[in-house]
Amino acid sequence: MSGIENYEKSGDYNLNYNILAHYALFTHEKNKFAYKLGVRLEYENRNINHSNISVVNEASYLNFYPSLHLSYKLKEKSTIQLSYSKKINRPHMHSLNPDTVHVESNDIRVGNPNLKPESIHSIECNYQKQFKKNSLITELYYKKTTNIISEFKTMKDEYFVYSFQNFDSDHAVGIETTFDSNLAKWWNFYVSGNIYYYSIDNAPTAQNFENKITWNVKTNTSFSLKSQTKIQFSARYNSKKLNMQGYSDSFFSIDAALSQQFFKKKLSVTASIKDIFATANQTNYIYNADFEEVSLSENFAPMILVNLSYKINNNYKSKKQQQKEDSAEEF
Repeated sequence: MSGIENYEKSGDYNLNYNILAHYALFTHEKNKFAYKLGVRLEYENRNINHSNISVVNEASYLNFYPSLHLSYKLKEKSTIQLSYSKKINRPHMHSLNPDTVHVESNDIRVGNPNLKPESIHSIECNYQKQFKKNSLITELYYKKTTNIISEFKTMKDEYFVYSFQNFDSDHAVGIETTFDSNLAKWWNFYVSGNIYYYSIDNAPTAQNFENKITWNVKTNTSFSLKSQTKIQFSARYNSKKLNMQGYSDSFFSIDAALSQQFFKKKLSVTASIKDIFATANQTNYIYNADFEEVSLSENFAPMILVNLSYKINNNYKSKKQQQKEDSAEEF
């Protein structure tokens, strides 16, 4: 392959972040109503030096991040909350690194030192209800992300090139519900479901102009036995999901875990099986003006993990806990 030398651009990479920030938080509570108002002013300077870049790559940003949280107690153990927040998601150091990495013989991955950070706007309204042995949380939300950071695949010469780019914005509006129940002293059950409408502004491929409904479900049940033994089963389903250059198909998986404690809870041994029936297989579709790609990520067998942990001092108490006990003794 004659062109491979043109993509060998590994070198010394140095990334420096200088972040100056000022925080302010105002809180107030009266009767059943409470609020929190937060403000964060941030100046960010990012400096990248690379032996293969003749000019130092430098970027500076001045941003303002407000947040507002309102809550109101409707009845005993029942609360409604409304919130808005703006957050930042900075590019990962690997996505900024202009080094060229050969993933496979014809696949190349290269970072982009000119990436901008993402801004995430979130509006959420949730209702929380606490029962004797159960809890219910339902949330309506809207999220908008600007300057989306996404991996993008193109074709150059005889190579497929994976790079990182900033794109316009995306929107997600949906509802999420979580239910947690202690069915017995030894039996806990948890389930959550999330469904949302997802769209991308100015998507780079025509297929992505089709707005999609995405949903997922997670469930978990655990049994705590008297012999310091805990058994847990969990399952999840993710529907078809749109991305910047195509979509990923749905998948389903079931996991299990067994935990046992010894020597007065000092030693803990946990054995877990991930994807018991090897069903977490996912097909990914990528569309480009020059090519279309279908790839399959397949599990041929479940993954078995064993974890051991030992507490050297099981009677350790935190400073706050010790201070509370000392204060109680004084009275």
